[in-house]
Amino acid sequence: VRHRSVVDLQMKAGSITALVQGSSAQPYKITIKVDPLSGRNWEAIRQACAGGLDSLRALLGGQFPPSLQEVFFQEGKGLFPTPREIHFKCNCPDGASMCKHIAAALYGVGARLDEDPSLFFKLRQINVDDLITETVADTAQALLDKAGHQSANILDDVDLGDVFGIELDNMDAPLPDLPAVTPKPSTAKKKAARASAKTARAITRTVERQPAKAKIATATARVAPPTQAVAAAPPPLPPAGTMLADLVKAVGRARKGKSVDQLQDKLGWTRMQARNTITRASAKGFIETVKPGLYRRVL
Repeated sequence: VRHRSVVDLQMKAGSITALVQGSSAQPYKITIKVDPLSGRNWEAIRQACAGGLDSLRALLGGQFPPSLQEVFFQEGKGLFPTPREIHFKCNCPDGASMCKHIAAALYGVGARLDEDPSLFFKLRQINVDDLITETVADTAQALLDKAGHQSANILDDVDLGDVFGIELDNMDAPLPDLPAVTPKPSTAKKKAARASAKTARAITRTVERQPAKAKIATATARVAPPTQAVAAAPPPLPPAGTMLADLVKAVGRARKGKSVDQLQDKLGWTRMQARNTITRASAKGFIETVKPGLYRRVL
C-alpha cells in the first residue's frame, strides 16, 4: 500500500476486487468473497444493541461505539468473518493460497475500514439502517410493555373503605336536585357602564377644545409604533477541523444549494459519511434544505 502497488480497490456487498501491480507489466486481479452474516449472529447483534440508542449515534457517523465493539468483533459471532467465511482468488502464477498480492489487497482493505468502519456492514451484506430501525422499534416496544406491566399494578375494583378503614360516600348514588337560582342584575356592571360613558364624554370634550396640531399629536401618541422583529443571528460555526466544519464550508451560501453527490465529490467522503454529516448539520442549524436533496448554509 505504501509503495502504491494497489492500483485499484473496490468494496461491494459481499465482495472485494483489487488490481495489484506485480513483476509483470499488467497488474494482477484479486477477488475476495465474504460470506453473508448468518441469521443467528445477526439476531445476537440486534439483541445486544437493544436499549443502546446512545451508542447507535456513533454508527450514524460511520464509527463503531466502544460499548459495542466486543459484540461486533467477537470471533465467530460478530461482524468480523472467520477464515472459513473469506475466499481468496488471484490470477498470479504463485501457488500459495494467500500470495503477496492478496496480502497487499488486504492491507488496503484494512486502511479503508479504518476510515469507514461501517463498510463491515456492507461486506457482510446487512444494512446499518435496518439495525437502527429494529433497535428503535424493540426499545419502544419494551417501554410500552413496561408501562403496561406497571399499569396492571393499579388497584382495580377494590373497596378502599375496607383497605383504609374509613367510610366513603357512595359515588354511584344520584346527586340531589339543587333549587333553581334566579340571576339578579349586577350592580357592579351598571356602575362600570356609567363610569365608562362618563370617561368617554370627558375625553371627547377635551379633544374638541384642543387645537388641530394638538389633536394630531394626541392621536399619534395613542398609536403604538409597530414592533420590529429582530432577525435571529445564525448559529456559530462548528469547531475547525471537524467533519461538520468541512461540510459547512463546502456547502457555502449558494442560493441553489448543493447536492449530496457534489458534496461527496468535493470532500472525498463516502455517501454514508456525507448523508450522516448533513443530518447532524441540519439538526444543529448550520445548514438548511433548499429543496429535497439540495442544501446550503444558513444565511
